[in-house]
Amino acid sequence: MKSPLVLDGLKLRAAKLPVSDYPDNHIATAIGLGKINSIWDTDDTHVASQLQKLLLLINDQVCRKYVSPKNRDIICAVNSRATICK
Repeated sequence: MKSPLVLDGLKLRAAKLPVSDYPDNHIATAIGLGKINSIWDTDDTHVASQLQKLLLLINDQVCRKYVSPKNRDIICAVNSRATICK
């Protein structure tokens, strides 16, 4: 399920992800706060591989404000190209 969001003037696209496999069940929120350009399968079993393929361009200011260090570590573990990981 995708829904448009506006946060601090940024138009974001958030995807509702299954969170049971991730620590503290907040990875969907962390990813949803990024600018996400991806194609999601309806089959939730492919989420892990989809995360690795994401073009995830997180605005650093937004990420620092809304995403906890723990969740930043999770994002970087699945996609080291995210801007927050540099």
